[in-house]
Amino acid sequence: MQLQKRGQRGFALLSVLLAVAIIAFLTYYFYFSGNSGIFTGISNGGQQNGPLKIPGVKNLDMSSRGLDAFPDEAKLLGGLQDLNLSNNRIAGLTTDIGRFTDLVTLNLSGNKLAGSLPAETGQLQKLRVLDVSDNDMTGIPAEIGQLNSLEELNYSGNNLNMMPNEIENLNNLKKLNLSGNKYREFPSEFWQIPNLEELDISNNGLTILPDDIGKMKNLKTLNISGNGISPENAEKIKSLLPNTDIIY
Repeated sequence: MQLQKRGQRGFALLSVLLAVAIIAFLTYYFYFSGNSGIFTGISNGGQQNGPLKIPGVKNLDMSSRGLDAFPDEAKLLGGLQDLNLSNNRIAGLTTDIGRFTDLVTLNLSGNKLAGSLPAETGQLQKLRVLDVSDNDMTGIPAEIGQLNSLEELNYSGNNLNMMPNEIENLNNLKKLNLSGNKYREFPSEFWQIPNLEELDISNNGLTILPDDIGKMKNLKTLNISGNGISPENAEKIKSLLPNTDIIY
């Protein structure tokens, strides 16, 4: 029995040491050598270029590294739960983002992302927090509605003026930040998000909000400042949402 326990502890220690060694290897090559794609062709379980599930590697912080593209090395690390690529110069994502099916948090803020996220983003079924603030995004993919676990979504500081109808399917969404965009109106489906608690739509081009906003019964905080909403419309919103803290 003691030998068995020692063997298990030894295996666990070996796994940790292996993970540390691989991370150190990746760090050296990526940060100091400037190499890219050095692992192309590595197989994982017989699948060419498949992501490696390294025991103990759950978080990867590559923020503020001057990256101008999604790092090839990161694509090898399957099993990641938290990925931080904020404050770089990344201009776009490829369909490879759909590989990270264990992701819980994805931070892409402060980059140069344009257009829309790939449709494969909808494959991240465990994702709870998605931050793409302070980019140059002009669209939100319809597949965003497939993120059933999503609780926080931040698209502030972009160039958005359209909203996919599928947004209403985000049943677990609690916080939504759309401030600093170019919205003038939202589709009726937008007001159907069932469990939203915090909504920031400040600093857009809104001039009036519809009565449908009264359907957001769970709203605790609503920020509509920095728009062209009239005092009369603001008062009506307050009457429709009497239990909501409204910042006007």
